[in-house]
Amino acid sequence: MRIWTRSLGIALFFLAFPQAFAQNEFMSYTLDGRLLQMKETKLLRHSDNYLTIEGAVKEKVDFGEDAQPRYRDAEAGISFQISPEGDSFVGTFKGKSSDTLPVYVSWYEIGKEQGFVKIFAHSADMDSSQPEQIFTVTLENYGEEGTLIRGTFSGKLKGDDGKLHAVEEGKFAIRRKNVKD
Repeated sequence: MRIWTRSLGIALFFLAFPQAFAQNEFMSYTLDGRLLQMKETKLLRHSDNYLTIEGAVKEKVDFGEDAQPRYRDAEAGISFQISPEGDSFVGTFKGKSSDTLPVYVSWYEIGKEQGFVKIFAHSADMDSSQPEQIFTVTLENYGEEGTLIRGTFSGKLKGDDGKLHAVEEGKFAIRRKNVKD
């Protein structure tokens, strides 16, 4: 009787709160010391045997009572792709250019220009192949579609300002989805 009661209770919980399945999905990292927590995440397995891992967050920025519109969208995100050498995606992947490990990061800063609040959008990548650039992704596990894939990432990328930007303490747990290319 206890097992039946527990099973029924668990089933009712997941029926009442279906988002409980997705609650263990996340992606976060620091960019030049600023913590970014992605609200939208994807881990896509392409038929050409590579993975695309993406995270994005959109926030409302308050420009003040006198601004029209007062609240404006600002976005930050990260996207990278990894291809295995062999059959396994589990392990560590390192790249020093977009040829070996494409990675793109975007973020924003709030500042003032001519006395007005402004959103300054920035991006960084490994397209320039600077010697100091490196990006590392480690996949701890891998499985069929629907499997929660866990991993870490970090690196240094050249920004649109010509400076190197540090992506550190990157962590994710995202469910795998298959894509038909």
